[in-house]
Amino acid sequence: MSDSKQSTTSMTLKPLSSAHEPFYFVRSILNGNEPKAISATLQEHLAFLKILHEDGKLTFVGPFQTIEGRLTGDGMYILKVESLEEAMQIVEQDPFHRLGIRQPEVSIWQRKVQF
Repeated sequence: MSDSKQSTTSMTLKPLSSAHEPFYFVRSILNGNEPKAISATLQEHLAFLKILHEDGKLTFVGPFQTIEGRLTGDGMYILKVESLEEAMQIVEQDPFHRLGIRQPEVSIWQRKVQF
């Protein structure tokens, strides 16, 4: 790993300003186009998320639906952890990502807390 990559992944999450609270936003995108592919691993994924929630690291979580109400197979969760490195370690342990069922996209999200 290059020095610039190391400094990025070990960087502490900081707010943009006192009016923001930073999180890691994880969009979990289905590989392929069959939402039922997640069924065999769903319980393991939910148990993984429950542990994150109990540890105080999981803020929001849930699946995406189409406007018509069909599940897309995609999901998202928001992590409250100290660094990108920690967020990436968590994301890599997610059963859906580890098994290649979904592909993660990780972003920093700055929640506006003061207007």
